[in-house]
Amino acid sequence: ATDGGAFKYDVPMNQWSSLNGTLNITQINSVALDPTSPDVAYIGAQDNGTDKFTGSLSWSQKRQNNGGTTLVDFTTPTTVYHEYDYSFGSSFIQRSGDSGSTWSSKTSGISTTDDSNFYPALAMDPATSTRLIAGTNRVYLSPNRGDSWAAISTTNTNGWTTAEPIDALTIAKTSASTIYASAGGNIFVTTNTGSTWTARNPVASPSTALDF
Repeated sequence: ATDGGAFKYDVPMNQWSSLNGTLNITQINSVALDPTSPDVAYIGAQDNGTDKFTGSLSWSQKRQNNGGTTLVDFTTPTTVYHEYDYSFGSSFIQRSGDSGSTWSSKTSGISTTDDSNFYPALAMDPATSTRLIAGTNRVYLSPNRGDSWAAISTTNTNGWTTAEPIDALTIAKTSASTIYASAGGNIFVTTNTGSTWTARNPVASPSTALDF
């Protein structure tokens, strides 16, 4: 058994076969809703890819392998983002402009030699849908739907006091220059789009993972 279901090994045939024909389970890592339709949603699923709901019990798989974060552009809902695990290198973030039918990789400017979690943190600006942030052990910002990225933090520099991977990040809805990120048990905030960072930890001895 794995997080992708149950499988049986046939010794004489030297092969595995799936036992999941009527086993309707999966490990869901994220859910993204189409803001214009209650009958459209996307999920990222461990070992079961990125899948789309269109109003019936039968979901369609849009991408295979591991599915991490999914995002839907709230201004243009036909624009969808999905994430593979970080081992996919320059293809780990992809964008679709046709509701998940076709995809293109969108990681230009992100150094995939950075340390990172299995699924790097990925989020959309809640006020400007074309603006994205992603996190390896550095925060990256894209102003153009992922077409290009630039790092706005550096490990152990300008108030960022760790080299650990980023667990979560978000942009303040009322201030585009205010960004929060958690890494190494700390919460960091910038109010100037990454020129400086300040640790604002809620407790004296934070845990090793903090999520927003």
